[in-house]
Formats: sequence, structure tokens, C-alpha cells
Amino acid sequence: MQKEILTKQIIEKELKKYFSRNLLISVIFFPFYLIMCAVLVFLLILLINLVVANKETLKIIAIVAVAILGLFYLYEASIISVIAMIKTIKGDFQISEDWVVDKLPKRYGRYTHRPNTLVFAKSGKYAINDLNYEWSSLYSMNDESVFRSSNIDDDFYVVGVGKSKNVLAYNKKFFELQ
Repeated sequence: MQKEILTKQIIEKELKKYFSRNLLISVIFFPFYLIMCAVLVFLLILLINLVVANKETLKIIAIVAVAILGLFYLYEASIISVIAMIKTIKGDFQISEDWVVDKLPKRYGRYTHRPNTLVFAKSGKYAINDLNYEWSSLYSMNDESVFRSSNIDDDFYVVGVGKSKNVLAYNKKFFELQ
């Protein structure tokens, strides 16, 4: 089987793309999050109206609370992605070698969603990204293909940024690090 060459520059580009997508998703879902907060606050106002007499003050407090919750969500998601991107740009990411000890298939339930997941011996669980190795002419895969092509005891290059031990993973069957 032919192996594709994997370099730190390729990994750096992949990390930048990964964190850019996370930041974009945070910004896109912000209005939906804000609407959910508004509905919860509306229900809270209804409950408070049944109990308390001074309703105008409570409505103002509730509106401010929704705004603060929404801004906090956007701020937190944005800051995390931006810090990770800065670390990536500085080259502050770690590449380690690890092996698969378990595979957890994708599961959708009424109250749960778990993506296809590989469990590594040292770095723990890795939720496989939707798109993988887009730069590769031989091994560009979706999450299902990565999951199916990975076996227990397969060796991987695992990329971590900051406290996140496993942001990206590359199967040694397909890639050789230079």
C-alpha cells in the first residue's frame, strides 16, 4: 500500500482549517442559542409573574440575562478557537504516536449523539471529524471511511493543541511523517 507523505506544514494547514470551521460554526449557531435562551427566559418570566408583583424590573433583568448568556457563549467559543489558532500559527502543537484500543460506532438516540470515535491508549477518545485528509490525493475520507479503515492496534500520529490531546489523527497505514 502506498503511503502519502505527511509534513508539519500540512498538519498546520489542517489545524487552521479545523479551528476556522469551529469558529464559523459558533458564529452560525449563535442566533439559535440566543433564541433558546430567550424562550427559557420567557418561561422564567411567566413563572416569576405568578409569584412576584413588580414585573417590569424582572423583565429588564431577564432581557439583560439573555444578552449576557448569548454574548458569553459567543465569546467563549470564539476565544477557544482563536487561542488554538494562534498556538497553531506559532507551531505550538504536539505530534505523538499512539495506537487504537477501541472503536465506538456512531450512535444517534433520542437524547444522545456520539460521532464515530476511536479510543487511543495514551490520548483517550478521538471523535473523528466529518472530513479528513482533504489535502490528500489518495486518502481523502469522511468519518465513516476513517472509522472502517481503522482497526484495533493500528498505529496513528495524533496531533494535540494546548490541552486538547487529540484534535487530528493520521493512520500510519496511509501516512508517513517527515
